[in-house]
Amino acid sequence: MHKIFKKVFLLDLLFLSLLTTISLALISFYFDAQYLQTGYADWIVQSFRIKLLEDYGFTSWVHAWSNGISIWRSYQFIPHYLTLGIAELLHLEIHRAMVIMTIVQFVGLRLLIYFILRLLSFSPLTAFICAILSFAIGQYWSGIGDYSLLFAFTFFPLIIFAWTKYHQGKIKYVYPYIAGSCFYMHPLLGFSAMGLWVLSVILSEKKIISWPIFIQFLIILATSSLFWFPIVSKLSYFYSNPVFSTQYFLDFAISKYSYYGLSLFLFLALGLSFFWMFKPLPAKLGWAKVLLVFSLIYLTLIIVGVSLDLPGALYQFQYSRGTTLIGIAILFTFAVVVERIIQLKSRVFKGVVVFIFLLSLIEGLWFTSIYSPQPIKKAEDVVAVAHDKQLIDTASARVFTPTIHWSSYLGPADAKYPYSYMEHMDSNQIPQRLSQLMFYHPYFEEAPDATLQRLSDYYKITGTRYLIFEKSSPFTYSYKNKTQLGYKDLGEIETSTSLYHGFEVPWETRNSVLVDQKDEKALKHFPFDLKFSSVNDQIALDDYVKRLSGILYKSENIPLSVVYPTPDTLQVSIPANRASNLVYINESHDIGWKAYFDGREQKIRPSGPNFMLVSLDNKEAGGELVLKHSWPVYFHIGVFLILLIPIQIVIARIYLGFIHHKKKQ
Repeated sequence: MHKIFKKVFLLDLLFLSLLTTISLALISFYFDAQYLQTGYADWIVQSFRIKLLEDYGFTSWVHAWSNGISIWRSYQFIPHYLTLGIAELLHLEIHRAMVIMTIVQFVGLRLLIYFILRLLSFSPLTAFICAILSFAIGQYWSGIGDYSLLFAFTFFPLIIFAWTKYHQGKIKYVYPYIAGSCFYMHPLLGFSAMGLWVLSVILSEKKIISWPIFIQFLIILATSSLFWFPIVSKLSYFYSNPVFSTQYFLDFAISKYSYYGLSLFLFLALGLSFFWMFKPLPAKLGWAKVLLVFSLIYLTLIIVGVSLDLPGALYQFQYSRGTTLIGIAILFTFAVVVERIIQLKSRVFKGVVVFIFLLSLIEGLWFTSIYSPQPIKKAEDVVAVAHDKQLIDTASARVFTPTIHWSSYLGPADAKYPYSYMEHMDSNQIPQRLSQLMFYHPYFEEAPDATLQRLSDYYKITGTRYLIFEKSSPFTYSYKNKTQLGYKDLGEIETSTSLYHGFEVPWETRNSVLVDQKDEKALKHFPFDLKFSSVNDQIALDDYVKRLSGILYKSENIPLSVVYPTPDTLQVSIPANRASNLVYINESHDIGWKAYFDGREQKIRPSGPNFMLVSLDNKEAGGELVLKHSWPVYFHIGVFLILLIPIQIVIARIYLGFIHHKKKQ
């Protein structure tokens, strides 16, 4: 027995060493990287959000994008805090910490697959083969570009292990808590963990309609409430880009990969697993059949989704980005097949396994070379360069830049932009219409006068003062040569990789206005039902913005000074003995805002494009109008439940153990 244990232990050391060596060799070109050029801006945007955590903590609001949004609502924060912890522990810049975390997770996923399979009683050789097969998941590299999705891939083997214990009748309340918590790692991990729970309930001997199942469901709902409650409650409006609910967007996530982001060998492994599962399996491997059903359902959903026109609500889940989760699940079901084959005496079957193993390793090498994001050692941002050259004053006004993803992270800390990278969190259509006009145009040399005039209205209502374009942009040509427009030419702005040109608008930017009482009715709330796909709606939106800018820039409407002390506060200087008590602020409205003037709370209501109109309670006193944003009640309740549930589970476990012990006595 001792010799067998020693032999297995030596095999484990050998295979773990090989896995680590192969993984490090494949990812070695990231060793001295500072940034990753992924072709998908999420990576550097995640850097920006981690930087916000570092500077301000878990703030409920930021002024940086789209005249203010709550970018943490219904979003994953665990990857950000883990990365920030590594950055502070090792005294690294955030971007470098992200590269380190990417390397660690690339290696760690393979080691986790190996360890979990060994814990599930598979042999060292089986665990090693399946871990090597994971290199042949092409869509894995999209997870690196998305960054937080990479954490979902890395932790999925642990979720599978916890789920197998649940399926075997253990941790029946702990697993639902884990599944609910997964939403804060990444929504796709949460949906997958919850999907495994549902399948386990349906495909096992558990009584579906019972108190234990109902309690488990409540645990999942309560634990994940910070994710789903803001979506279903609609307590705060945010405009959802219709592009995210289309077949195109679902297909876009896997369009550059063959075999839906998997590989030919993983499809072969899936086919072998499917036929093998018709054979009787030991009770302890009953989970493998359920996991196979999970893989087949998930894969079928993707195939149907990119082939047929499904309801938009399904596309909103963006589930095709989780193809790697299917691949990992296939490896765990295929382990049952590999384990059986290596026990056979047939050299043919063993030869097939070796052949698949070698080809998948070669394919993994190939995928690494063609899909891996490019490492870069230095990055520079045009807004930062313009600020350093004192061409722009980012504290006083918003800047339009085509490099919002890099500018958000590398630009000045007080920089604000009239649109956002995360359009699905915009509070109205203005930022997306502005992006549409700036980025998607049929002209290449010169912008028409009508378009330039239309854009001026958008600049006015968003408080945009500075404009930066690529040197080759038709807007650069137009604003330089059409001097009658009055735009100030700030000159050429050069970064280490590109050339840009800057301009300043010819009017005084108004971030807040003391509005004449007779204009109050004209500041009606924004029509949220306008669609970008409709030309008539685009015209209606442009006309609305034109009328609004005309009101805000009337000579009799007095501009007010605004400062932004923190991401979740702003202050407006109010003159004394004024003719009006209506203060219009072009910061997005949200139920989390409270306004105070002379210590008294003031009434806020949405106005214009979901911006804010504050009604002051007197016209005589001057001073500072202070607006403070905070998390709504649901956030505090959700945090309380997340902390309380584990304590309740432990107490219940101790109590039931005591009752069981008493009954035995």
